[in-house]
Amino acid sequence: MSVSGWIFMLLAWAFIGGLFVYCFYRILFGDARPTGE
Repeated sequence: MSVSGWIFMLLAWAFIGGLFVYCFYRILFGDARPTGE
């Protein structure tokens, strides 16, 4: 695989992983600390 391919794959996995962690964090702590919005 080319370097650009590896970079794209890493960015894609980082985005998916970050989105998953963000959703998990919102579900886990959303009810405990409701925002004023």
